[in-house]
Amino acid sequence: MRKSLLLVVITTIWLGIYSIIKAATADLTLEIMPGRIAIDSSGAVDIWAISSNPTTGEITTWFSSNSFRMIDMRWWSWYYTTIQFDDLIKWGDRIAKGYIQFKTIATPNTINGDNTGQIRFGSGIGNQYGYSDQPMTYFVRNPNQWTGLIGKYGDTPDIKITIPANQPSGAYRGTIYYTLYDME
Repeated sequence: MRKSLLLVVITTIWLGIYSIIKAATADLTLEIMPGRIAIDSSGAVDIWAISSNPTTGEITTWFSSNSFRMIDMRWWSWYYTTIQFDDLIKWGDRIAKGYIQFKTIATPNTINGDNTGQIRFGSGIGNQYGYSDQPMTYFVRNPNQWTGLIGKYGDTPDIKITIPANQPSGAYRGTIYYTLYDME
């Protein structure tokens, strides 16, 4: 959108008792460039210890407040993010990623800005546990939502891990893949 601003310059020249006023105009154009979209996270999550057990066990915990964030400063973006977990590994032992489930809160938190339903979670992930062995669509902003809304949004998800029977003891580590796909 182009807007013009009238700039008037007035110069007064004194020639005895006469004066001449000169006026000039110029166009001033201001273009506000689109902002960026980005994701960030608060980093690692440590899950408390669980005792080794001859039967299958389960542990459920939550991430810290707004630990996964979507920053939308572009206002007309079409994007989505995915989340996926890797196997938990301790030397040669592993807990397969198929044993890890992930659950979001009901709707994204608006940390700042406005949402009004523009930013949502992908289908099948909102407020219910889903297996994360394949990338799951996480934060979504659809095309055709050119409302001028910008903001920062977050999620405080839960994680549930099923521990197979007779799983060897030790500290297992894995990776969470949180990926942004910019469709513009």
